[in-house]
Amino acid sequence: MINIENYNKILIAILMTCCLLVQASEGRDTFSETEIVALTLLGEARGEGDIGMYVVACVIKQRSMERDLSLSEVCLQRKQFSCWNGKKDLGYLFKSSSAPYAIRLSRYLIGGGDVQREYINYANHYCTLKTNPYWAKGKKPTKTVGNHKFFKLK
Repeated sequence: MINIENYNKILIAILMTCCLLVQASEGRDTFSETEIVALTLLGEARGEGDIGMYVVACVIKQRSMERDLSLSEVCLQRKQFSCWNGKKDLGYLFKSSSAPYAIRLSRYLIGGGDVQREYINYANHYCTLKTNPYWAKGKKPTKTVGNHKFFKLK
């Protein structure tokens, strides 16, 4: 038979452990919509400068409109942006010198701002110049910017 006093101590210990686990899971593995978009821009194009991140933002916006999804939903779709493939802790990207621009651009987009998607001819896909994914075979890029080539599929 369990002593009530011991039972209460065990119950309190379990509850405290659960609270600690919840707090730990609320760390940097969960991001706001602004952070998700900014991390996507940084993860995909921080080495390409402001223009490189801008054109990736154009693709995110284009997909959002075509798929009727929020910007963060577009970013987190499975196998769409390589920076998210199997990775959770992308918070280190906020230490990049490109982070302030990515955050400003993300806030602008989420606040309802638009980007000049026509600059990349309304492309909804891109890849690096060094790769040729299956979906790009036989397709002509609509634009090349830095180390990325852009495509309008469908």
